[in-house]
Amino acid sequence: MSIETQLCELMDYERAIPFPRARDALAAWCEITQEKIDIPTNCCPALLPFAKSLVPIDPETGLAPVPVQLYGYRQEFPGAKIEIDPLMTGLMGRPFADSTIISFGYSKTIDIGGGGAILTQDKSLADELQKRAFFPRVLCSTLESALENIHSTIMEKKRQYE
Repeated sequence: MSIETQLCELMDYERAIPFPRARDALAAWCEITQEKIDIPTNCCPALLPFAKSLVPIDPETGLAPVPVQLYGYRQEFPGAKIEIDPLMTGLMGRPFADSTIISFGYSKTIDIGGGGAILTQDKSLADELQKRAFFPRVLCSTLESALENIHSTIMEKKRQYE
């Protein structure tokens, strides 16, 4: 089974397009859609070039009212165009956004040292993204192995959070 098929089945999306980094996937999405996103003030600084606005976080939860998932928590925003990094929390739930971007970078649920993917229900968007996509071959077998062990990885991450 291809990496793309595994990702689609894992996250319940129709199309998956791997990229060398999640931010490359987001850059392609922003370029194609001509949109930027709201991001929480505590989000990775690599997302700043794609920010429409910075949204303050709740001082008690550390979360902001945007579809960017952090620290194993997920807030649903039905009708959202894109959700960022829902891998751990979105795996067991249905997608609520048209597209999602997941990262395979350091300290992520699937930590293979790099790479990311955008998953979408939109065929025409997927076709445009595919024209900009590239996934390093060196990461393929590592990602395949990580996907095979995703459930045990998530259980270990949850145990670490607790």
